[in-house]
Amino acid sequence: MSSGHTSTNGRCFSINTKNNYWHCFNCNAGGDYIELIKAAKKIDFIPALEWLATEFNLGPVPKGKDFTPPSPEEIIQRERDRAYSELYEEVYTYLHEKLFELEGRHALEYLINERKYDKDILKETEFCGWTSVPNIRDHLKTIFPDAYNLINSLSLNGHNGDIYDIAIPYRDRKGMITGFIKRSSKPLGEPIFNLDKTLS
Repeated sequence: MSSGHTSTNGRCFSINTKNNYWHCFNCNAGGDYIELIKAAKKIDFIPALEWLATEFNLGPVPKGKDFTPPSPEEIIQRERDRAYSELYEEVYTYLHEKLFELEGRHALEYLINERKYDKDILKETEFCGWTSVPNIRDHLKTIFPDAYNLINSLSLNGHNGDIYDIAIPYRDRKGMITGFIKRSSKPLGEPIFNLDKTLS
Protein backbone atom coordinates (compact mmCIF):
# COMPACT_ATOMS: atom_id res chain seq x y z
CA MET A 1 0.00 0.00 0.00
CA SER A 2 1.29 3.45 -0.81
CA SER A 3 0.98 6.22 1.77
CA GLY A 4 0.42 8.74 -1.01
CA HIS A 5 3.37 10.88 0.08
CA THR A 6 6.77 11.57 -1.39
CA SER A 7 9.36 10.13 0.98
CA THR A 8 12.93 11.35 1.31
CA ASN A 9 14.30 7.81 1.55
CA GLY A 10 11.28 5.54 1.06
CA ARG A 11 10.70 4.92 4.78
CA CYS A 12 7.98 7.41 5.66
CA PHE A 13 5.42 4.57 5.77
CA SER A 14 6.15 1.88 8.34
CA ILE A 15 4.26 -1.32 9.22
CA ASN A 16 5.09 -3.14 12.46
CA THR A 17 3.93 -6.74 11.97
CA LYS A 18 5.04 -7.75 15.47
CA ASN A 19 2.66 -5.41 17.28
CA ASN A 20 0.20 -4.93 14.39
CA TYR A 21 0.31 -1.20 13.80
CA TRP A 22 1.34 1.19 11.05
CA HIS A 23 2.47 4.78 10.89
CA CYS A 24 3.14 7.41 8.24
CA PHE A 25 5.96 9.66 9.41
CA ASN A 26 5.07 12.20 6.75
CA CYS A 27 1.53 13.06 7.87
CA ASN A 28 1.57 11.27 11.28
CA ALA A 29 -1.43 9.11 10.39
CA GLY A 30 -1.37 5.61 11.79
CA GLY A 31 -3.05 3.04 13.98
CA ASP A 32 -3.98 -0.62 14.13
CA TYR A 33 -5.29 -2.81 11.32
CA ILE A 34 -8.78 -1.29 11.65
CA GLU A 35 -7.37 2.19 11.05
CA LEU A 36 -5.42 0.83 8.07
CA ILE A 37 -8.60 -0.60 6.55
CA LYS A 38 -10.38 2.72 7.14
CA ALA A 39 -7.58 4.61 5.39
CA ALA A 40 -7.22 2.18 2.50
CA LYS A 41 -10.95 1.77 1.86
CA LYS A 42 -11.90 5.33 2.85
CA ILE A 43 -14.66 4.05 5.12
CA ASP A 44 -15.69 4.59 8.76
CA PHE A 45 -15.07 2.38 11.79
CA ILE A 46 -18.13 0.08 11.68
CA PRO A 47 -17.94 -0.49 7.87
CA ALA A 48 -14.25 -1.34 8.36
CA LEU A 49 -15.19 -3.96 10.95
CA GLU A 50 -17.88 -5.34 8.65
CA TRP A 51 -15.43 -5.54 5.73
CA LEU A 52 -12.91 -7.36 7.95
CA ALA A 53 -15.56 -9.77 9.26
CA THR A 54 -16.77 -10.54 5.73
CA GLU A 55 -13.31 -10.83 4.17
CA PHE A 56 -12.06 -13.24 6.83
CA ASN A 57 -15.37 -14.95 7.72
CA LEU A 58 -15.30 -13.77 11.35
CA GLY A 59 -19.05 -13.72 11.95
CA PRO A 60 -21.37 -10.80 12.78
CA VAL A 61 -20.03 -7.50 14.06
CA PRO A 62 -21.27 -6.43 17.54
CA LYS A 63 -23.60 -3.43 17.41
CA GLY A 64 -24.66 -0.60 19.70
CA LYS A 65 -23.31 -0.34 23.23
CA ASP A 66 -21.38 -3.61 22.87
CA PHE A 67 -18.87 -1.97 20.57
CA THR A 68 -17.92 1.70 20.82
CA PRO A 69 -15.43 3.20 18.36
CA PRO A 70 -12.45 4.97 19.98
CA SER A 71 -12.75 8.74 20.28
CA PRO A 72 -10.70 11.01 17.97
CA GLU A 73 -8.56 11.95 20.97
CA GLU A 74 -7.87 8.29 21.78
CA ILE A 75 -6.93 7.60 18.17
CA ILE A 76 -4.51 10.56 18.08
CA GLN A 77 -2.87 9.46 21.35
CA ARG A 78 -2.55 5.86 20.20
CA GLU A 79 -1.01 6.94 16.90
CA ARG A 80 1.52 9.15 18.68
CA ASP A 81 2.42 6.37 21.14
CA ARG A 82 2.90 3.91 18.29
CA ALA A 83 5.03 6.38 16.34
CA TYR A 84 7.25 6.94 19.36
CA SER A 85 7.51 3.18 19.90
CA GLU A 86 8.61 2.71 16.29
CA LEU A 87 11.34 5.30 16.82
CA TYR A 88 12.35 3.69 20.11
CA GLU A 89 12.68 0.33 18.35
CA GLU A 90 15.17 1.87 15.95
CA VAL A 91 17.01 3.50 18.87
CA TYR A 92 17.23 0.09 20.56
CA THR A 93 18.61 -1.59 17.41
CA TYR A 94 21.16 1.19 16.96
CA LEU A 95 22.32 1.21 20.59
CA HIS A 96 22.42 -2.58 20.96
CA GLU A 97 24.94 -2.62 18.10
CA LYS A 98 26.89 0.22 19.75
CA LEU A 99 27.48 -1.98 22.81
CA PHE A 100 29.81 -4.15 20.74
CA GLU A 101 31.57 -1.30 18.96
CA LEU A 102 34.29 1.11 20.09
CA GLU A 103 31.78 3.57 21.56
CA GLY A 104 30.38 0.91 23.88
CA ARG A 105 33.65 -0.55 25.10
CA HIS A 106 33.38 0.79 28.69
CA ALA A 107 29.84 -0.50 29.05
CA LEU A 108 30.78 -3.87 27.57
CA GLU A 109 33.87 -4.22 29.77
CA TYR A 110 31.77 -3.44 32.84
CA LEU A 111 29.10 -6.00 31.95
CA ILE A 112 31.71 -8.69 31.22
CA ASN A 113 34.29 -7.98 33.93
CA GLU A 114 32.18 -6.61 36.78
CA ARG A 115 28.80 -8.24 36.20
CA LYS A 116 30.27 -11.46 34.74
CA TYR A 117 28.07 -11.61 31.64
CA ASP A 118 29.26 -13.77 28.76
CA LYS A 119 29.75 -11.70 25.60
CA ASP A 120 27.79 -14.15 23.43
CA ILE A 121 24.94 -14.15 25.95
CA LEU A 122 24.91 -10.34 25.95
CA LYS A 123 24.28 -10.39 22.20
CA GLU A 124 21.02 -12.20 22.91
CA THR A 125 19.91 -9.72 25.58
CA GLU A 126 18.52 -6.20 25.17
CA PHE A 127 21.47 -4.44 26.82
CA CYS A 128 22.53 -1.32 24.91
CA GLY A 129 25.58 0.91 24.82
CA TRP A 130 24.10 4.36 25.37
CA THR A 131 25.61 7.19 23.33
CA SER A 132 24.85 10.90 23.24
CA VAL A 133 21.32 12.07 22.57
CA PRO A 134 22.38 14.29 19.63
CA ASN A 135 23.97 11.23 18.00
CA ILE A 136 20.79 9.23 18.53
CA ARG A 137 18.60 11.96 17.03
CA ASP A 138 20.97 12.35 14.06
CA HIS A 139 20.81 8.61 13.44
CA LEU A 140 17.01 8.61 13.57
CA LYS A 141 16.85 11.49 11.10
CA THR A 142 18.90 9.50 8.58
CA ILE A 143 16.49 6.57 8.92
CA PHE A 144 13.25 8.58 9.18
CA PRO A 145 13.94 11.96 7.53
CA ASP A 146 10.20 12.62 7.24
CA ALA A 147 9.81 12.47 11.04
CA TYR A 148 12.04 15.42 11.95
CA ASN A 149 9.63 17.09 14.41
CA LEU A 150 8.59 13.81 16.01
CA ILE A 151 12.23 12.83 16.52
CA ASN A 152 13.00 16.18 18.15
CA SER A 153 10.12 15.67 20.60
CA LEU A 154 11.12 12.08 21.45
CA SER A 155 12.00 11.78 25.14
CA LEU A 156 15.46 10.24 25.55
CA ASN A 157 16.86 11.72 28.78
CA GLY A 158 15.43 11.82 32.26
CA HIS A 159 16.29 14.10 35.18
CA ASN A 160 19.97 13.20 35.16
CA GLY A 161 20.76 14.08 31.57
CA ASP A 162 23.11 12.37 29.17
CA ILE A 163 25.49 10.79 31.72
CA TYR A 164 24.88 7.04 31.45
CA ASP A 165 26.44 4.50 29.10
CA ILE A 166 24.27 1.39 29.63
CA ALA A 167 20.58 1.12 28.80
CA ILE A 168 17.80 -1.45 28.55
CA PRO A 169 14.52 -0.73 26.72
CA TYR A 170 11.42 -0.48 28.88
CA ARG A 171 8.45 -2.23 27.27
CA ASP A 172 4.76 -1.99 28.14
CA ARG A 173 2.40 -4.97 28.40
CA LYS A 174 2.04 -5.03 24.61
CA GLY A 175 5.79 -5.21 24.10
CA MET A 176 6.07 -1.65 22.81
CA ILE A 177 9.12 0.33 23.93
CA THR A 178 8.13 3.42 25.90
CA GLY A 179 11.59 4.49 27.08
CA PHE A 180 14.91 3.24 28.42
CA ILE A 181 16.22 2.27 31.85
CA LYS A 182 19.80 3.51 32.22
CA ARG A 183 22.78 3.05 34.51
CA SER A 184 26.45 3.92 34.69
CA SER A 185 29.32 1.50 34.08
CA LYS A 186 31.29 3.21 36.85
CA PRO A 187 31.23 1.12 40.06
CA LEU A 188 30.51 4.23 42.18
CA GLY A 189 27.89 5.56 39.77
CA GLU A 190 27.57 9.14 38.55
CA PRO A 191 26.83 12.46 40.29
CA ILE A 192 23.27 13.49 39.54
CA PHE A 193 21.65 16.82 38.79
CA ASN A 194 18.93 18.55 40.73
CA LEU A 195 15.74 16.55 40.17
CA ASP A 196 13.91 19.78 39.37
CA LYS A 197 15.98 20.15 36.22
CA THR A 198 14.54 17.92 33.52
CA LEU A 199 16.50 17.47 30.32
CA SER A 200 15.00 16.22 27.09
